[in-house]
Amino acid sequence: MKYYFIIFTSILLSVLCSTNRSTDLQNFKLFITEFSQDSAFQIQHIRFPVISELNEYDNISTDSIYKENWRHIDLRHKIDYENQEFDKHKIEYYIKHDTATAACHGIDNGTDLGYQFLKIDGHWFLVKHYDWST
Repeated sequence: MKYYFIIFTSILLSVLCSTNRSTDLQNFKLFITEFSQDSAFQIQHIRFPVISELNEYDNISTDSIYKENWRHIDLRHKIDYENQEFDKHKIEYYIKHDTATAACHGIDNGTDLGYQFLKIDGHWFLVKHYDWST
């Protein structure tokens, strides 16, 4: 009987954790939609200066992006991006605990961009950008 309780508890925790991850991902996608559509909202949800990593010929350099140099970005995934003639890419989202990444992967073009967000006091903030394109 003790073993059944342990198995039942393990299954229940597994289901609850996967449901929370799914909900977190859906909430993050809703955040990304507003972040991409509303430039004022975007600025409010960026922790400046943003750390920027650039990979140039296997040499990683780090820089900072300040508010006055920021350009509005759209991180929504659109299926059209995968089918356009030039600059084909897809955007994927990854969440682990209080860290989320919006990753832009080029299709047959070497683009590899990422935007890292941290959840601070229940709100997402962009804190890091990387460009590892080849």
